[in-house]
Amino acid sequence: MTKILKIHELEKTYTSGSKKLTVLSHISFEVEKGSIFSIVGPSGSGKTTLLGLCAGLDYPSAGNIELCGNNLENLDEDERAQLRNKEVGFIFQNFQLLPTLTALENVIVPLELQGDKNATKIGMELLQKVGLADRFHHYPSQLSGGEQQRVALARAFSNKPSILFADEPTGNLDEETGEKVIQLLFKLVNFLYSNFQRFCLYSYSFKIWSLGLMIAKPISPSTTMRSLFLINFLAFLTATIDGMASPRARIAV
Repeated sequence: MTKILKIHELEKTYTSGSKKLTVLSHISFEVEKGSIFSIVGPSGSGKTTLLGLCAGLDYPSAGNIELCGNNLENLDEDERAQLRNKEVGFIFQNFQLLPTLTALENVIVPLELQGDKNATKIGMELLQKVGLADRFHHYPSQLSGGEQQRVALARAFSNKPSILFADEPTGNLDEETGEKVIQLLFKLVNFLYSNFQRFCLYSYSFKIWSLGLMIAKPISPSTTMRSLFLINFLAFLTATIDGMASPRARIAV
């Protein structure tokens, strides 16, 4: 299958004065288009750092990243931004909505950047799918945490991304609201990618990986939805990663 993400010998080290902190070390894997991958681990184990590097939001200290057929090392900031706007969707733990924009305006930001003339129509369709069509004119401050995350979900799918990264999308929500958000995530996947639900429910190729806490096992179809919710961190790719290593855990399948 097509590889949508390739990581080779990735490292990330932060320097403060004479001290160095290596967060990620010798990470190599390839991601195939068409499946789901989740990363779990304790706070500080490098999950968000890894996600940011994979998406081209930060630069590695060493190693190579190929995203959607593009070697990120060869792209400048503007080219990386163009790639993300065209191919990548994001969902963040703290929503990252623009406070001065309405729900609809937040959703269509990626489309407006692309000059899509149907941005408003697409945005309203997505808000309807997440149950917020009647709140399109409300600002983030007028929405609950769960509602803000639903707007963020709609925005993440607005450009119909080739790959979607979600950084603890239910981390700031209570259990009931978080589970609804995950269900909506899959609802949007079905809406935009007609063949995905069948794969999602019946494939046994799902794998959970842990940074710092060893968890590596297939997820059965009957527990997929619940397991993904409990993980509370989705590196929701359209993919499955074959191998990963971190300073605290070396994992291979």
